Amino acid sequence: MPVQSDPAGDIIHLAVCVEHLSSCHLTLQDVKAHLDHPLSGPAFRYAVVEYMTLFNQSKDGQGHPRRITVGCVPANHVALHERLKKTRNELL
Repeated sequence: MPVQSDPAGDIIHLAVCVEHLSSCHLTLQDVKAHLDHPLSGPAFRYAVVEYMTLFNQSKDGQGHPRRITVGCVPANHVALHERLKKTRNELL
């Protein structure tokens, strides 16, 4: 998971990642329920970018590098992850 070995920092990082994944999930559920809404497209794009930020290296409050590795993605979802990554790159 995180690049740095700091148990307390690892737990905080994991909690933040779970929050972001939950937010993405809720956004995508709303998009699915309201496909005809004019904001469904922007909301979908936001969820894709938010999801992918978890896999980009960032720094925690003490400046230690953190990120989730692709190895954390279940094998049966790697293809979807790669499609989302490609979509994110096209959006930016």
